[in-house]
Amino acid sequence: MKSKALKYFLSLIILALLVWRFVPTGEDSDRWPQRTIRIVVPYGAGGGTDTFVRKVEPIFKQENLLSQSITILNQAGGGGTIGTLNVIDAAPDGYKLLCHHEAMLTAKLSGVVDFGSEDLLPIIQTGKVILVVVVRADSRFTDLKSLLNEAAAKPGTINFGADAGSDALAAALSLEKHVEGAKMKYIPSAGGAKRLTNLLGGHLDAAIFNLGEYHDFLASKDTPASENINAIASFDSERHPSVPELATCSEQGFPVVANNAYYWFAPKGTPQHIVDTMRDALEKAFTHPDLIKELNELSIDPVMRSGSELDEYLKNRITALGSVMTPMTLETADFPLYTIIIVAVLFLLMLILKHPAEDQMGGEKQSSRFNKPATLSLIMFALTIIALQINVPYILVISISIFLIGNIIAGWDKAHFLPLAQTALLFALGTELIFTRLFTVPLP
Repeated sequence: MKSKALKYFLSLIILALLVWRFVPTGEDSDRWPQRTIRIVVPYGAGGGTDTFVRKVEPIFKQENLLSQSITILNQAGGGGTIGTLNVIDAAPDGYKLLCHHEAMLTAKLSGVVDFGSEDLLPIIQTGKVILVVVVRADSRFTDLKSLLNEAAAKPGTINFGADAGSDALAAALSLEKHVEGAKMKYIPSAGGAKRLTNLLGGHLDAAIFNLGEYHDFLASKDTPASENINAIASFDSERHPSVPELATCSEQGFPVVANNAYYWFAPKGTPQHIVDTMRDALEKAFTHPDLIKELNELSIDPVMRSGSELDEYLKNRITALGSVMTPMTLETADFPLYTIIIVAVLFLLMLILKHPAEDQMGGEKQSSRFNKPATLSLIMFALTIIALQINVPYILVISISIFLIGNIIAGWDKAHFLPLAQTALLFALGTELIFTRLFTVPLP
């Protein structure tokens, strides 16, 4: 009797979770927002984009710009592509938005991914980010001419810090076009801190940083030149007030302007009134004197574009970047493939390892029953990882995986089918609720 009552109780919990997960709640109504809005930053905490958004967050709370708060969800990986895809695939209800820069444009143009800004709904552009070419302070390169002339005289010998598919790579390739035969070797070094380490360590001859990073990384004048950096060109159209001595690329004879910018996006299909409400809130935030001061300290100019002006700007930027970015073959880690290989090796080891034919104590044959379930469970675990990697829905993957592994271990006894099905659904739905609502962890 108690067993039946428990089964009914578990079924009610599962039903409640299914209603929570799949039944529309009307949260996309005119009363938006009714709960916390998650802003996906597709990079790790402490990076430039993360720092930028975290300057905006307190202004929303301080000025009550929305009836609900915003929270930052860092989802690093793939040079910003994983977090971007997570928002592309999100429900168009206004509760998961994206803040990203032009790397999402160059990533598609260079063939890193097959999605871009056209797969999202642009809300607003906020903040112009100045890019600068930086060398070690004791470098033989004192200007762009000396750098590019050597790149032409000795093609492929200059190590230049720029990630595949990045806005920095697009800027560097634009420079190469102005000197016949110039060719640099591009070294991935994701993150400003790592790029700085590689530059000071002599692994890079030059690199591109944003102006805020340059100010942060610049050491005092009494620091040895081998431990300091020096900017030799700015990609802005005019000299920036924070570094009036730094000449632009154009002033040095290379007419290249390649500033970065931060964009806010919503999933396609998001109701227009939600987009308008978020845009209005961001416009108010970026005219707030406290935020303008914060951005000034980061050397980010408070430029804003929205509506048709933003659409036209994005179109022109994609055209300009596409003129220098070409699809490339990338050496990226294929995690599903690695998982298959590892599981295959483990499986072969389990087959190769010899088990004693008889128990040493009792003379009875040792059962191999454990070996088969263990092997099949290992394979199921690998398939689960692969499915999650390719964005098969979390609930579907986890519930099926638990049900099958449970039955493999239980020997496919029909008496265990219902309890295992309940356990699988309860675990999948429950963990998704905890991860997405309590810890705001994105799931497929």
